[in-house]
Amino acid sequence: MNTKKILKKFNYFFHKFSIIILILGIFLIFINFPFVQDKNSLIYSYNIKKETPYKVFLSKNDFYDKDVLESGLYYLGNSIDKYHINFKYSFKGNKNGIVNYHYQITSILIGTINDNQEDKKIWEKSFLLKDKSFKVNNNSFTINELVEINYNYYKELVEDYEKNYGIIIDASLHLKLDVDANIKIKNFVKDLKIKDTEELIITLDDISYIDENYEPNINKDIEEEKDKNFSNINYFLGSILIIISLISNYFSIKEKDIKEKKYQRKVNFILKNYHNLIVTVQEKPNLKNLISFKLNSLEDLVNVAYQNNTNIIFYEIIPNRKSNLYVIVNNYLYLYSINFDN
Repeated sequence: MNTKKILKKFNYFFHKFSIIILILGIFLIFINFPFVQDKNSLIYSYNIKKETPYKVFLSKNDFYDKDVLESGLYYLGNSIDKYHINFKYSFKGNKNGIVNYHYQITSILIGTINDNQEDKKIWEKSFLLKDKSFKVNNNSFTINELVEINYNYYKELVEDYEKNYGIIIDASLHLKLDVDANIKIKNFVKDLKIKDTEELIITLDDISYIDENYEPNINKDIEEEKDKNFSNINYFLGSILIIISLISNYFSIKEKDIKEKKYQRKVNFILKNYHNLIVTVQEKPNLKNLISFKLNSLEDLVNVAYQNNTNIIFYEIIPNRKSNLYVIVNNYLYLYSINFDN
């Protein structure tokens, strides 16, 4: 049994085991939980809103009608001159307090290589773009910072790195707004501390796009702590089991979501850029008695289709997980696969 199958089987059993742990944890807490309790009283609540509108400025060219493109698109890397990114961050609580807040905006250039189907970081270089501190006596504060990102500067750094060390890497630029706030509220025993991050990830490939890596809206309530005695060993053990289960399931779901987005981006890119070649079918083509060749490169498949003046057949075997692209020439089948796990 190969390594991939072993990992899939391990993930399957680990997921089932985490569900059993969750049920056991809930049961242990339930049998020790009082049936009659006073509700905790709300003493403070706050809301955080995040937003990162941006514009893409193009280099001089004869192909685009506009010099500036809006956000949310895919962009040709060689056409980009710079990004204008507006970091917006708004905090609002339901009570006034003395707010000391500090924020930094940094750009982090990260280079990775793929080793055994796993991306491993081999290079990281950080640049401090903004560093500011403020103090207000209010129930809110806002951050509104516009940063200009010279796309070619970072891309040239990557190219210099590759030339110097004789290696090809996958590079991305991480733009982060890190916020630290200390809020002193009257009659509160402890100060409220906020640590938060707003992050964008810009790819530095031939096709560039931006991923938003943050939760745009956060609402949180802080309740008065009651003096309750839950030192029972069953309650403690149940809580630990639930936390372990939730963490394991969170990372499992997060990994699946990232893989699905990466898979879908690749499919969308292929369908968009090679629509004149691709024919999409709902049923798997008849491939019997064909001599098949599995290709590792999409470009090789496109070349085969062009050279033989034929179409590429696109068939999604498993929705959001696996697709095959076929080129059939006489008795020969040329195959390129897109997999969720790769």
